[in-house]
Amino acid sequence: MRALLVDTDVVSMIFKQDTRASRFERYLIGAQRAICFMTRAELSLWPRRADWGQVKIRRFERFLRDYVVLPYDDVLCDMWAEVKFNSQRQGRELTHADAWIAATALAYDLALVTHNVQHFAAVDGLQLIL
Repeated sequence: MRALLVDTDVVSMIFKQDTRASRFERYLIGAQRAICFMTRAELSLWPRRADWGQVKIRRFERFLRDYVVLPYDDVLCDMWAEVKFNSQRQGRELTHADAWIAATALAYDLALVTHNVQHFAAVDGLQLIL
């Protein structure tokens, strides 16, 4: 089974049943869906900001079970530093969150499924599925 790293924006679109998610479905069907620990943290913020009720929170938690959360380790931390440094040097600095996501894709050798191509375009060696 092919594994793919799914960016926060795509996970969001899928959960919300946003029509833009349909362009990614052909890649995700049958694939092992993974997310960066940073994506999981970002997604944990949603219910708090939006003051979701318990029913929606439980539905969201069930939805997230379809994703493997990839943890950080020393290798990933070094990859993050490299991604962050290179983006700064190129004058296209990534946010901390996007740098974690890009570094995770590189460290785990996974293609990144994203709607935000402009966020990641300057990351050398990163395979994007748009």
